Amino acid sequence: MRSWFLSVLVLSAFLVIALGYRPVLAAPKDVTIKLETIKVVDEADGSGNAEPYLWVLFFKLDAATAGFLKGNTWLPWLSAPTGTHGNLGGDGDWDSGEKISIPVTIGVWTTSLSDSSTVPAKGRGVGALVTLLEEDALPSSSDIRQYHAQFVSIAKVNLGTWYARYAALLRYVTAVAPSADTLLSFLDKAVEPLFHSALQDPWLTWLLPPLIGPTLYDIDDYIGHKLLFFPWDDMSAKTGTKSFTLQWNSSTGSEDGDFELHGHMAWK
Repeated sequence: MRSWFLSVLVLSAFLVIALGYRPVLAAPKDVTIKLETIKVVDEADGSGNAEPYLWVLFFKLDAATAGFLKGNTWLPWLSAPTGTHGNLGGDGDWDSGEKISIPVTIGVWTTSLSDSSTVPAKGRGVGALVTLLEEDALPSSSDIRQYHAQFVSIAKVNLGTWYARYAALLRYVTAVAPSADTLLSFLDKAVEPLFHSALQDPWLTWLLPPLIGPTLYDIDDYIGHKLLFFPWDDMSAKTGTKSFTLQWNSSTGSEDGDFELHGHMAWK
């Protein structure tokens, strides 16, 4: 009897190796990130009006974007809506207290997030890099398209570089499994240089305040940015919704006004 049991056990192990082990995976999740409204708390332009515009990069990390497992480079799957002046619609001029409805063309993104036997749950999820700017005299609307394209290109490379480093932790560090918070800190390191490296990236100097003396030009202002990330682990329920509020003001580094952005993420 014992010999028969051992024979069955050995045969089962052989079949697992020969045929390949295929773990049961959860069904893909349909995930939507929706940026809904921006409230102008204080437009800070006196008798003038605020002219905000939005740059958004949506991204996902799952089995479909796990190229890092086969090499040292990895580029995330990105969706980058238009980042032009006036992309929030309306007449582009907003007073304190007004609420802006973010157009679905730039504020809503739906994707399918897949389960994976190769990408740990703590390394899977969806996210968005949200940046709010305020239009002034420079740069021109045609130049802003070029700057936005460069911004997206650099963000893609930076996110890929830092996610590959996080992936290395997932593969080689077993004593303490890196958390979703660890991943978020890595992704934050990827995006911070986009806003604080004017000397390395001169094309971004127009976002920053003048360093010496008064400026002769009324350049566009940086209001703020936020990196959002929603890990697979937080979507354990069959369906769900998570709301978020982003706040930008002088204490957070805004160069022109106070704003609040409201939105949510939902899955099913």
